[in-house]
Amino acid sequence: MTTSKLPAPRIIDPHSVTSLRWGVMGPGGIAQIWVEGVLAHTGQRVDAVGSTNADRARAFADQFGIARSYGSYDDLLADPNIDAIYVSTRQQAHRDNVLAAIAAGKHVLVEKPIATRPDHVLEIERAAHAAGVLVMEAMWTTYLPQSDIIRQLVADGEFGDIRYVQADFGQDLREIERLHDIDGGGAAHDLGIYPMAFVSSVLPDAPTSIEAAGELAASGVDIEIAMRLAYANGGRAYTSTSIRAFTETTAWIDGTNISVKIGAPFFIPSSVRLYHRDFNPTVQDEWIDTTGVVAHAGLSYQATAFASFLDQGLTESPWRSLAQSARDAATLQTARQQFGVYLLGESRD
Repeated sequence: MTTSKLPAPRIIDPHSVTSLRWGVMGPGGIAQIWVEGVLAHTGQRVDAVGSTNADRARAFADQFGIARSYGSYDDLLADPNIDAIYVSTRQQAHRDNVLAAIAAGKHVLVEKPIATRPDHVLEIERAAHAAGVLVMEAMWTTYLPQSDIIRQLVADGEFGDIRYVQADFGQDLREIERLHDIDGGGAAHDLGIYPMAFVSSVLPDAPTSIEAAGELAASGVDIEIAMRLAYANGGRAYTSTSIRAFTETTAWIDGTNISVKIGAPFFIPSSVRLYHRDFNPTVQDEWIDTTGVVAHAGLSYQATAFASFLDQGLTESPWRSLAQSARDAATLQTARQQFGVYLLGESRD
């Protein structure tokens, strides 16, 4: 029988999990937002920060009352009183930074994308498994309350067969210098990872076909990308991403039983609407986020989830494995290469 009600999200009590001692690697803008959210909405501790610039690390530590600051990543990783590292460096540095943290015996939460190349993600996965540490991609939308509603609908078979998924994300970021770095920039991996991760949360297998179109910036990176993905179960997904235009940033899932829309913008705490599959359907049920954890403060959920997974003895996120991150990286890589975007180190053969 088709459901007419949405399940309530299962939100982990932030004070029910171990309070880890965190170190921040790379005190940039996203690290500032992450620390603000963690300190406001979790029981986690931020005890150290490391940068390649000692003054920058010290200023960040002073801003948030962090006990220790280091002028090198090696010094941060050598701190014996740190349990986990939050890696928020530029994405082209993620692979080396994460491998160094693993080698130091630290658990790692690494900003999205964990890497732009699938072979680098798999290298991280092998190293993490060998060391027995938890490494998790900070795809923060995976850990929002609305995402748990979707997980429950999928697990309970409420969608039936998922046949269509749509997600878009666009912002005008043309003036952001790092996005034009051919060593790791572009729309696909910076913003496009959000629609891709949304798709793979309900269609987790690798697509059987990938069709992509896009446009290159003068720097050689992709400034826009659109994908049509087909799957062995008959499902298909359509995503679009732009770093030169603002889009509605919506997400939609259509199954053979029900359809669901995530409120815009879908990547922050928002809402979920449930529809029965009819022409011009009406809303059957709606959940609206009233937690008080708004906008990018939602980054805090992933820190609580990370601690919960460690408490359970896990070495991967059960909601987004490293293998899933690698599949998504491979899909985005294949898509952008179809219209000529090759990042440094990628073969054109």
